[in-house]
Amino acid sequence: MAADLSRQLGYLSEADTARVRSLFERAGLPTAVRGISPARMQQLMRLDKKARDGRVHFVLLERLGWPCFAPTYRLVQSITRSRGLPPE
Repeated sequence: MAADLSRQLGYLSEADTARVRSLFERAGLPTAVRGISPARMQQLMRLDKKARDGRVHFVLLERLGWPCFAPTYRLVQSITRSRGLPPE
């Protein structure tokens, strides 16, 4: 998920995103979320150790080996644009 979000924000290339996905798959790690609603996922993410004051913070990749924190509002804007939805 972090690699895909990083690509959507313009940090990672498609090739780097595919490389991360391939490494996760070879390690037997999940690469997609299945069987959970978006609302439930948001609820659970608020319990994550990176959440502060009810806000979810994401650790993304500026490039391979270079993590960064991303503001939630920028993620929402990017995902909204990528799905062709009107801005909030």
